[in-house]
Amino acid sequence: FTIVGHSETGRDHLFGDQRGNGNQDCFGRRESSDGIILAVADGCGEKPDSATGSRAAVRIALNCCESQLPNVGRLSPDEFCRILEKELLSRIKAAALPLTKTGTDDELIRVLDVSYLFTILVGLVTPTWSAIFACGDGIY
Repeated sequence: FTIVGHSETGRDHLFGDQRGNGNQDCFGRRESSDGIILAVADGCGEKPDSATGSRAAVRIALNCCESQLPNVGRLSPDEFCRILEKELLSRIKAAALPLTKTGTDDELIRVLDVSYLFTILVGLVTPTWSAIFACGDGIY
């Protein structure tokens, strides 16, 4: 496979309501003999720091998937996606918690709303099966 990632900064980020927010997309991949992992995250453009969340989501998703690659022979695609969902949400929460002032749920929700709004798509291609996982506010 040849894998290429590309993202364009949208018109609204250059000239419109979201001017100055920059490109909040992130792309990553990992390859091994066990499989190919692709992750793409789209930060919520109306939140000025959502690029933080999209970068963290891609890094965390790649790490979660990579840690599960040795198990793909024992997992179904559905089981894999359930593990990824649980791990991704848990690790995003753990990454956001230190950014809170009080550690309360309300403060955590505020931090997630400012810095961790994104949609992520993760693809995994293995010798025996493939899966696509999606999470977030986007349409997929």
